[in-house]
Amino acid sequence: MICEWCVGNKLTLTTQNVLNSTRIIDGCTRYKMESISFHKKSAAHLLAKQCHTANLCQEKTPATLPRQQLLKHHTNKLRLLFRNAHAVSKNKKSLADYQCLCDLDEVKGLTVGATYRNTKACGTFTKYIATAAQNQVADELTN
Repeated sequence: MICEWCVGNKLTLTTQNVLNSTRIIDGCTRYKMESISFHKKSAAHLLAKQCHTANLCQEKTPATLPRQQLLKHHTNKLRLLFRNAHAVSKNKKSLADYQCLCDLDEVKGLTVGATYRNTKACGTFTKYIATAAQNQVADELTN
């Protein structure tokens, strides 16, 4: 008899120093009720249960919500910067106009931030946009 939760989280249990016995992990040959109830109450099993539920419901863990908000904030900021780089390259403007577009976004109340507001970043963004467009056309031609 083995405990799947404890087997799956063996590394976590050993690093937290709560794994006193590996009998249930390695395979127990005794099917006594007190052995099972003792294991269910052990600190190792309770931690393995928490790890298992955290893996199943990752959106409900305490650290996930701030992380999602942070990723959303950075994604929105990069979306604005990529949009400005796309506008510069599509309208055949100078890369120096990219900084003016970023300043204009700030005046409009959009949060662009202080990073990636130079001509080098605009060139990098333009290369990625061109590569994505080229891959999209290649996919359409093959299908």
